[in-house]
Amino acid sequence: MRESHDPTAPLSEYRVTEAAMRPASKKRRCFYCFEPVGGYHRETCVLIERKVRMSVTIDYETAVPDHWSAEDIDWHRNGSTWCASNVLYELDRQYNNDGGPCLCGHAKFSYIEDVGEPYLSER
Repeated sequence: MRESHDPTAPLSEYRVTEAAMRPASKKRRCFYCFEPVGGYHRETCVLIERKVRMSVTIDYETAVPDHWSAEDIDWHRNGSTWCASNVLYELDRQYNNDGGPCLCGHAKFSYIEDVGEPYLSER
C-alpha cells in the first residue's frame, strides 16, 4: 500500500469523471470523496482499489457415510474428483433453500497478500 503524508489530499493520477457520480444526483462530484468532476480523487476514496489474495474458512455441518473416517472425509473433499463448488449446494440445503445461508458466525476471512497495484474503479 502506498504511503501518504496527507490521506485527504487529492491524488494526481486518479481524475474524477461523471462515472463517479450517482445517477440520481445533480451534484457533479464523486459520491464517495466529494471531489468535483475534473478534479482528482482523494487517497481515501473507496473507488481507488487494489487486488488482494484472501483465504476463507467456513465451519458448517454436513452428512457423510457413517463408516467414513476423518481421513476418508478429507480425501473425498480434497483428493478425489469432488468439486469444491458442491459446498454451495450443501450450504443451500442446510438452510432449506430459503434464499441462501448467512455465513456470519461460520466464516473466517484472512488477508494473505497484495497481488496488484492501486487502480481507479469508477464503474
